[in-house]
Amino acid sequence: MTDNKTYLQTLIHSLEKKAVVLEQLINITKVQESMMKDDNFDSDKFNRTLEKKGRLISQITQLDIGFESVYNRIKDLLQGDKDSYKAEIRKLQELIGILTDKSVKLQAMEQQNKSKVEFYISNRKKKIKDQKMSLRVAKIYSGNMPDRYQEKSCFLDRKK
Repeated sequence: MTDNKTYLQTLIHSLEKKAVVLEQLINITKVQESMMKDDNFDSDKFNRTLEKKGRLISQITQLDIGFESVYNRIKDLLQGDKDSYKAEIRKLQELIGILTDKSVKLQAMEQQNKSKVEFYISNRKKKIKDQKMSLRVAKIYSGNMPDRYQEKSCFLDRKK
């Protein structure tokens, strides 16, 4: 019985840790959103936030694996004797609800940021393409125009 309570406390602790990590992900996503609104977008800084998010997602994956492992050990017991563990089950359900809300919020923020990043990248590509075209036109112009003016000069004074 005490082992089962310990397992349940481990599950609760795992979900609480996951809630903290999800909150950190939400905060980093907010930082990314503000970075994209800034006119002086720093891609290196943005990439560092992506690396932080990758580490946090790895933590969530590990927490999920641990949770599932412990839950598989005691799921039959929980389904068979729900009354004995009513408070712990209620706490687990409450935490799962919180995690679901945070996950939905994070997904919505990520979708918005994805759209903003795609817009930024397409604008950046267009600017680069326009710059290349301008350079090409300027090169062609500067290569051809001096020769033309020398051959057909209208303002050359041939009087002495």
